[in-house]
Amino acid sequence: MVEPVLCVDTTASPEKKLAIYPSLEVNTVESDLEYQDTEDSPSPSISSSSISLSSFSFSSKIPTKNHVTFFIECPDTSTVYVGTASGMMYTYRLPDMKYAYGVIISNVSLICGVDLKHSLCVGSSDGKCYVLSKQQGSVYQSIPCHYDTITDMQLDADLIFSSSWDSSVKVWSVTTTPQNKIKGLRLINDLDHDDVVQSIAVSGPMLVSCVQGCSVVVWDWDAMEVLHTIDYTHHDIAHAAI
Repeated sequence: MVEPVLCVDTTASPEKKLAIYPSLEVNTVESDLEYQDTEDSPSPSISSSSISLSSFSFSSKIPTKNHVTFFIECPDTSTVYVGTASGMMYTYRLPDMKYAYGVIISNVSLICGVDLKHSLCVGSSDGKCYVLSKQQGSVYQSIPCHYDTITDMQLDADLIFSSSWDSSVKVWSVTTTPQNKIKGLRLINDLDHDDVVQSIAVSGPMLVSCVQGCSVVVWDWDAMEVLHTIDYTHHDIAHAAI
């Protein structure tokens, strides 16, 4: 059995490692996502030679009208959805990233999202999850999930995990209609933290939360039990991956 390795992206430049579970390691890594905004090209763009999706890699710029906050690749529809700080989501077709359409999701910033096969569930700065039909390209549901900005969302074993500035991580099961539309989200667990949760990573019963204040918390989310708490560096932790 291969033991898990935890990678953490921070603002620290030197690489540091810390064994935590039982050979789980914490590592600093470089981020490849850049935002550009110049007079010649006022539209921010993703500009990176190493953003790799499962079906392709790209090095060209993807222009949008607002700052890019996240993107979701949907291989089943050969589509990439790009969320922005304006509440607008742009759709591009693979493999050439040809622009398809844009849709207004909300009047606040879109922060993160997950692919639910027939729909997208998008987290925003108003604490709501907006559900978008991939077939119709429109929002048909908005679900209050947190009291503050949703910072990250992960999908694991048909469960949605969401983190927030309200210092919580919540675990949701998805209820659907016979037409495969999202009817609602049912709260399963609510994991309280001491500060803002910046991001999360999930693998089976293990959940890792990156908390403002330079700490990483490793949970057994099903038992709602903290396995480890690590005061990591003097730098804020941005992301984690298991």
